[in-house]
Amino acid sequence: MGKAPTHVAAAARLGHGVNGSTPTPRQVAGLSGIVQVAANGDNTYALKSDGTVYAWGDGAYGQIGNVNAEQNQNTPLQSNVTNVVAIAAGGVFAMAIKTDGTVWDWGDNNTGQLGDGALCGKYCTTPVQATGLTGAGWIAGGYVHSLAEKTANGSVYAWGSNSYGQLGNGTTTVAITPTPVTGVTAKH
Repeated sequence: MGKAPTHVAAAARLGHGVNGSTPTPRQVAGLSGIVQVAANGDNTYALKSDGTVYAWGDGAYGQIGNVNAEQNQNTPLQSNVTNVVAIAAGGVFAMAIKTDGTVWDWGDNNTGQLGDGALCGKYCTTPVQATGLTGAGWIAGGYVHSLAEKTANGSVYAWGSNSYGQLGNGTTTVAITPTPVTGVTAKH
């Protein structure tokens, strides 16, 4: 498992560009047309209706998805992924489904949770495609593993850490690319 994420000030997680917390809801400046949001411990992601993704919070492991992100990104910054229809957040990484059904991930990759065969290394500031996975209908990020479903047949795929059997493939072996979860069919 990778090193623990650093604590990010509340200001970065809120995206307001100022230090401190706020006792009442405030709109994040510069964002409109939001169709989906996702969050993990130190990051927030917003999907706009035009298929772009904006992120803010901790940028230490590439989880903003933009090489120009600050370590403490306290205002929304566009991630380098477009044509997105769905987003999800994992422990210290994020995921997206593009209009073509491919899955893209960015951030911490210490246990293969980005599914790219570990080609980008430990931390990916630029989104990478999960190897061999197309036709995705939903995605979910765990602490150090990922899941996706193929809409054509409802098959479920998992990748990343498997130390507790969380990939559901009958082993405790890490999977650095999407692998089928046998005996499970997704219905929605």
